[in-house]
Amino acid sequence: MNDKETPDLTVNPEEAKETPDEIKEEPEIKEEKPAVVQQDGPENKKEKKKKKKKEKTGDIEVSTKHLPLRIAAFAIAVIAAVGFITYGVVMIGNKSEGYETVEPDAIDSTVIYSGNLQLNYYFTGNSDEIKHKLNELKNRYGIVINRAYKLLDSRTEYDDFNNIHTINTSIGTAVKVIPELYDVLYDAYAKTLEQKGFNMFAGALYREWNSILVLDEPLEYDPLNNENEAERIKEISARVNDLNNFELIFDKDAQTVKLVVSGNYKAFVNEYELADAPIIDLNLLYDAYELKIISESLEKDGFDNGYFTSTNGLSLSLSAHDNEAVYDFLYVDDGTLSSAANAKMTKGSAMSRFRTNTASEKEYFYYTVEKDGKTYLRNPFITADGEFNDVILSSYTLSDTRSVVDVCYANIVLHAKKTAADAAAEAENMSGICVAYILQADEKPVLYTNKAADGVIVVNPKLTAS
Repeated sequence: MNDKETPDLTVNPEEAKETPDEIKEEPEIKEEKPAVVQQDGPENKKEKKKKKKKEKTGDIEVSTKHLPLRIAAFAIAVIAAVGFITYGVVMIGNKSEGYETVEPDAIDSTVIYSGNLQLNYYFTGNSDEIKHKLNELKNRYGIVINRAYKLLDSRTEYDDFNNIHTINTSIGTAVKVIPELYDVLYDAYAKTLEQKGFNMFAGALYREWNSILVLDEPLEYDPLNNENEAERIKEISARVNDLNNFELIFDKDAQTVKLVVSGNYKAFVNEYELADAPIIDLNLLYDAYELKIISESLEKDGFDNGYFTSTNGLSLSLSAHDNEAVYDFLYVDDGTLSSAANAKMTKGSAMSRFRTNTASEKEYFYYTVEKDGKTYLRNPFITADGEFNDVILSSYTLSDTRSVVDVCYANIVLHAKKTAADAAAEAENMSGICVAYILQADEKPVLYTNKAADGVIVVNPKLTAS
């Protein structure tokens, strides 16, 4: 399921408009003098002609004094202006060492929503080298994100290759897939069989919940207020979590995957008008699998010095990225995003953050519902049973030895726990993963961490237990 969270410097020059002061004229004092009659001699005629010429030209006299110097000064000013303009134009396209936010090129007519991911890459070299590498990366990023999007799409079929949708609509048939998709499905199936909060066969359940979470006015349809919806979600959850209804059969040599679905489930989706809902759906692990495919492809092409972030709170540092960047563990404090803790962003590390409360007045997939004097937090991080456990407020998992998929999966497992004691026990049992979380029940937010987080996660003193 896709969740529906680097520096700008904007300079706005102000124009000053000068208004001339008003000039008040003193009253003219005329003094009468005796008239003097003068004959027009040669001298006077010259003066009269000169005066008439002045009147015709509006009394403007142009001095030709130092004319060559004036022309030279004007020429210098023009040259300087052209130089400054040229320099400005050149500097607009100039690139220097540091981070650049990379937007993927559009590869074909397929509408790819890449807004859930952001790639910040650290470039080195001179300006021309950086521009060349940036353009190369934009093109390559466009290709791999296009490929990953199509592979993991559970609702649309493409001519390029078989994808999740192909398997969903080819029940009982072995479908040949490319290695990236084969590995994703094999891993997702193994995690599903663990039944710890993730279920790749819960497409119908996530579609039902998402249809409520995206509404402008969701309260009418929330299961706490709507008995029919509550019963419907309960029934869907029971069917998708009965793994006897599903099986994936893998043939590694042939690189095929076959989806087997029981007759009972087929009858159920017809009865509940869910036949068009995808069976296989990566839901809470979608971004993680997408990032895994994209990052591994870019690394093979030598692009390994940058990091990804997703709107769902997932971050991934590439294998050569080590530039003093940090992971900021954000939480919502009185409606404002604040820092709960931070950790160094090391090479090849990944971090996952789930939060259950909204950071703004209106944020899709987030709302609250009141029932019997208690407030319930609705959010996109619904685990496989389709219920909100209302235990964890925000949770964070971090590792530099485990894959981005494993890090996100650890957060799902933690988030699925029904009690605070179960969450604490699970956190301590996670191997190679740093865990931190805030509980909903605490009046004052406290960030709890496991042993693996000691010396790695720096906690905001405001959130330490007293």
